Amino acid sequence: MEKDTLQMREVVVNSKKYKGRQISYKFRRGICTYFAVLPSNYETATMAYDMPKGILKTLRFGFNHASSSDRKDKFQDTQIEVSLYDVKRDGDPGEKLASKIVMVPGSHSGKMDIDVSDLAVRNESGIYIALRRIQRDNEKATDFEVDCSCKENKKHRTLTYSPKRKKWLPAHGPYAFELTVTIEQ
Repeated sequence: MEKDTLQMREVVVNSKKYKGRQISYKFRRGICTYFAVLPSNYETATMAYDMPKGILKTLRFGFNHASSSDRKDKFQDTQIEVSLYDVKRDGDPGEKLASKIVMVPGSHSGKMDIDVSDLAVRNESGIYIALRRIQRDNEKATDFEVDCSCKENKKHRTLTYSPKRKKWLPAHGPYAFELTVTIEQ
């Protein structure tokens, strides 16, 4: 029997990753905006009852709203932890699915996109999006703000984790983050 050598050209089956349709879901604000300070010892989480299913790609928050030039210098560079929680049967945040630390520059004022695509979290039956300020030396309560709705909206639920009580409690003040979520379906 003779030995033959066969040569083949490179064969590429599929070099592109499937990308589904991307949609934006906006947490509807109430009648007004409330600029909430985030204490470093509490975590605040908001869930939307009607958020579409899919993989979370980006979260767009409003930070350090400075409506006048005299307020622009009051904000400091602040690290925040963005966490994603599933929803328990009682409606409270359940297991932490993923989190990441993000730096918000003190010079930043307005909307900021946070890429969470690397966390690969899929919303199936509800998800809480939470923020917690990372404590630093010499922090002041007013040197970092996040935009929130100041009116209750029945499509959202916002809770604050109390480390003292070791449980989630209804938030007083911010009723929901002013937040836009980009979702891939």
